[in-house]
Amino acid sequence: MKLILMSNLNIKNYQFPIEHYRDICVIYSNFDRYAGITAILLTYLTEEEEQELEEKQVITINRKNKEYTIYNRSIYCFGDVDFSNSSDDYYDIAELNILSNLTFAGIKIPANYDYINNSIKSDTNYVKWYDTVYIEDVVQYCHGLLGKPKKVLLFKYNYKIRNGKLIENKLNERKKYKSPRRENGTNKLHNFSTRIEARISKISRLTIKIK
Repeated sequence: MKLILMSNLNIKNYQFPIEHYRDICVIYSNFDRYAGITAILLTYLTEEEEQELEEKQVITINRKNKEYTIYNRSIYCFGDVDFSNSSDDYYDIAELNILSNLTFAGIKIPANYDYINNSIKSDTNYVKWYDTVYIEDVVQYCHGLLGKPKKVLLFKYNYKIRNGKLIENKLNERKKYKSPRRENGTNKLHNFSTRIEARISKISRLTIKIK
């Protein structure tokens, strides 16, 4: 009987570096027919934007020719970060428990992601993926997709779908729920901050007749 040593096997180790960086990365998104799309986003942060965040309750940033109006209450964290394994920031992100509502299906990220070298390792000539509910691993990978900037901003944002297009949802603003008001003989229902205008289940407008 001949033994075959592992060192004699023709095993190749492939490495796929992340070279094409993004301006903003979606960590997680959830769709609701009334609220629209709620997304958790990660992006780089400039010195000027960080200073503005510390001084104001709301800022507007521009990423990929799109403006994001962000309130302090929608921000999870911002500033200098180090998401390497066993770092304080890595464990702090884990404590946010952002993905606690996920159960069976998680967020798909590459297996064997190397944060230090910002690359993906594999024993095949293609990248392997897996699902995870650990936010720290998702944020770590997305930080690599951004090019590992020194400063980042992790925040929640709402979109609304109108005529097949994503628009900024008024839920991002600091507005309270409005009770039905009388107008032209009807009480028009308002959701949290804006009138229901888009068709929902083929209903163009919901009204309550005044008796």
